[in-house]
Amino acid sequence: MEDYKKILFGTDFSENADVAFEHAINLAGKYKARLYIVHVINIAPMATYEPYMPVIDFSDFSRNVEARLQKDYIPRIPPSITAESKVLSGYPAVEMANFVDQEGVDLIVVGAHGESGLVYTLFGSVADRLVRKARCSVLVVR
Repeated sequence: MEDYKKILFGTDFSENADVAFEHAINLAGKYKARLYIVHVINIAPMATYEPYMPVIDFSDFSRNVEARLQKDYIPRIPPSITAESKVLSGYPAVEMANFVDQEGVDLIVVGAHGESGLVYTLFGSVADRLVRKARCSVLVVR
């Protein structure tokens, strides 16, 4: 088994993400790994069919998301674990895969999102895309 040094926990703030967070904390503690708590502001729903993409300032929204990461997750991390939160924007699987490459992350921990039907058919799930795109192992928690 690999010795994980850096673990990325990706969250969409769902109940399933909370379950995955417990796994990420346990693994980070076991391996004394640095834990990155990452939320990606998904720009996909904002894409248009126009030949341009409007310029959107995410700074206020990003600050609110960062505050939520600090409130919902950081207090639950034991002092023995080094952790930091990151707010990114873009397509979630792509941005997390890029972050993995930039930071040398060894493991991604995410929840299995319950998308089904037409939404899943059209867009797939972030977890599925991460499994295909990431250059490290991905733990998908149900």
